[in-house]
Amino acid sequence: MKSNSILSALTLLILLFLGSPCIILAQPVAPNLDVTPTKENSINKTSQYPQIFKTSSGQSESTPISTSPSKSSSSDPLLNTDLDTYYKSTFKNATWDEMVESGMKAYHSNDTETAYTSLFHAVNKGCESPLVLFMLGTASEARGNFYSAVDYYQMAKRQFNLSHSIHRFAKMVNESLARALIQSGNELEGYQLLEQSTKHNPSFWSLKMLGLNASAKNDIPSALSYFERALRATDSDTSVSEILELYLIQGRLFLKNNESEGATRSYQKALEIDPQNQEALMILSRSNKSQDSSQLLQMIEKMSL
Repeated sequence: MKSNSILSALTLLILLFLGSPCIILAQPVAPNLDVTPTKENSINKTSQYPQIFKTSSGQSESTPISTSPSKSSSSDPLLNTDLDTYYKSTFKNATWDEMVESGMKAYHSNDTETAYTSLFHAVNKGCESPLVLFMLGTASEARGNFYSAVDYYQMAKRQFNLSHSIHRFAKMVNESLARALIQSGNELEGYQLLEQSTKHNPSFWSLKMLGLNASAKNDIPSALSYFERALRATDSDTSVSEILELYLIQGRLFLKNNESEGATRSYQKALEIDPQNQEALMILSRSNKSQDSSQLLQMIEKMSL
């Protein structure tokens, strides 16, 4: 899922334009997918999306108590929490417990293929755990199987709703489902769900993508509002380069909207992160000259060639 993904193409078009940005099953049946591991499949290919393994935009829960019924312990508190939650649930079953444990360990080790294969077999055996379904959704997504990811996220969401779960995945499922919908080509439903998810879980990634979508529609005020909210929603999972990129995109949008003061603020923020950033230096050095915004945007475009 490299540059051929829908979101990656959307981002590229925006960057160029600005001068550089139901399935509900009573018994889940896993789609008929090839589970043979391939060297091409790698979780690192999802770098344009949030880190979908581990915590993503959710908050980790407390370390499980020492009386956890899970079969093995780990130094990873999130893995221990997930195993503890699973083994205390009504979804545990000796038929697939070993598969689930193997899949969860692989999931928390970013081993996409082992996680996918183990969890896939557990679901095929009849496992309906929302944790398993959610993890299988992210593993499918990482492999580029977006339609399958949508199915698994929908089943996970249903089970979370039925159980009134407060697990961190329950807070993340709408955003994850929206991401998979967008990547599978269902952008309308995906962005609508993404907007809903920000009311309860406003993550940097979701707000950024809503901003890019608004920008692609030339709705600059909405785009700037989303980006401002995204910059206030940064956390430990947000990289410095992502923040820098957003300030630059924000600056170009201000220029496009003939808001020089806003552009100056954005580029100054960019320089605080990267004092040698050529785009920011160039724009700020000309902020007191008589060049209009369209000229500055043309200069930015030439810099990107």
